[in-house]
Amino acid sequence: MKNARQNPSVDLRAALRRRFLELRPRDLSKVFAAWLLGELGTDTEFTAIVKEAAAREGAEQAFQTVAILGFAADVGVLEEPELRALRDGLLKQAGREPLVNGVPMTFYSDAVGVLGIAVGARALADAGVLDEVVRWTTKFLRSSYEGPRTEDWQRCLFAVADRQLEGRAYLAIPTSAGTADVRVALRAKRLIEGAVDDDSIQVLALAVQGPANEFGCERVALLLAAVNVVIDTVAPVPDRGAHRTTSERMGARNRSARRAPIGPDRREFDSNRAQAFDTATSGQGGARNSARQTPSRDAVAAKKARAMTVAKLIHELDNLKPQMFEDESEYNRLRAQYSDFLTFKIAEQRPDLKTKVVAIQGSTRHVRLAQELAGAHHGRELSTIQDDWKDFKPSEFKRAK
Repeated sequence: MKNARQNPSVDLRAALRRRFLELRPRDLSKVFAAWLLGELGTDTEFTAIVKEAAAREGAEQAFQTVAILGFAADVGVLEEPELRALRDGLLKQAGREPLVNGVPMTFYSDAVGVLGIAVGARALADAGVLDEVVRWTTKFLRSSYEGPRTEDWQRCLFAVADRQLEGRAYLAIPTSAGTADVRVALRAKRLIEGAVDDDSIQVLALAVQGPANEFGCERVALLLAAVNVVIDTVAPVPDRGAHRTTSERMGARNRSARRAPIGPDRREFDSNRAQAFDTATSGQGGARNSARQTPSRDAVAAKKARAMTVAKLIHELDNLKPQMFEDESEYNRLRAQYSDFLTFKIAEQRPDLKTKVVAIQGSTRHVRLAQELAGAHHGRELSTIQDDWKDFKPSEFKRAK
């Protein structure tokens, strides 16, 4: 009899779909997920959301409403009246100030909404509107990207939005292991360069470690989109026909992904990725077993690895402190001298953490900064890294009893 173990990829994707819905996503999040998964315009629920957004006028034409229309425009499902609503909405948003009495407006930190605005402005193909949107986002996009509360997955979206808007803010795509799924999802949408294969193994590592329990709905949607691309390349799931439900279609592959040519390097890569797939979808781990209280061996190994990253960063910071004099030129000199230091590789992607590295002379202990750097590198919350450190710090850092 056919059981779940015989089609494990369905279980993994179904678990992510359930998690997305459990988080009660806003309309913008639903449309973002549909856009990522190639479903926008093919489902009545999403079509209704877009139609309702296009009908809003005046004060009801809010930032999120315009972003919804932006994602719809990007896939070419808007009619002429809806395109006019998008144009009017973009111009209205471009007239808003990002700060009011020094307080950031809500769109300031809404990476998904900003991306919707950006792809919509690009899709509209109106040079005048695009110029106004570029002028507007230039006021806040870099500050949003560098914000201390901005997570790396959001930085990926801000950076892609910048590239859609002529790239004037010069924002880098984070390269941390914890954002591999975001890069795969965006490459599948052809918004950044590079082969989808580059991060494929890490995507399955993220899935098997069960981080979706820590993610918000938009982050879950990105992970689901990436898992779709990777799993369907390793072990395609047979098409179940045209009469699938909305939840079933959430697992449909984004067809814009392309395989690399077969060759010796590709065969070696596929072997490694197939092993990762087997681990991700076996009884040892995977999203369907996330309810188990005992962490899997893979999860424990990942926690130990993150703790070792903290230890490595503490040693690097200990080395840098006597030589760092809160000066940019000293930072650049040391970065060239210690080009293999993980500290610098992370700091170059995180200006807020770079500032703390430059100011390390004023620090007596570096554990907190090392944990923040490790969190950025692995794409985890600080609290997660602190738990990993508490449980698995190397013996040299443990106090004698």
